[in-house]
Amino acid sequence: PARRLVTERTSAIVRHLYRLSAEKGSGRRANISGLNVGGKTGTAEKVVNGRYAKNRNFNVFAAAMPMDDPTYVYLVIVDDPAPKSATRGQTAGVTAAPVAGEIIRKTFTFLGMEPRIGI
Repeated sequence: PARRLVTERTSAIVRHLYRLSAEKGSGRRANISGLNVGGKTGTAEKVVNGRYAKNRNFNVFAAAMPMDDPTYVYLVIVDDPAPKSATRGQTAGVTAAPVAGEIIRKTFTFLGMEPRIGI
């Protein structure tokens, strides 16, 4: 059986922060108008020969929707992404978040979700 691990207040605060990440932060490339998407990016340098490699990353974007009552969870992992250009980095906000956004865009209708105006 399920049991609550955090208070309602803590849950509301974390969901709000995840929503802000998708609206204005590093996860904004996964945001889809009307779907109340939230999420968290993570970028880690890989260890190569016992040292952190500045140009080798492991990127993650974990998303959920709708953030007022999370029902669906998406997890995108990008192992060792290549930079898009010399000026665009290899962070999860640039690599994993857009992929999550595309997956959400292509799946929300058959999940029975409809965009809501004003979100």
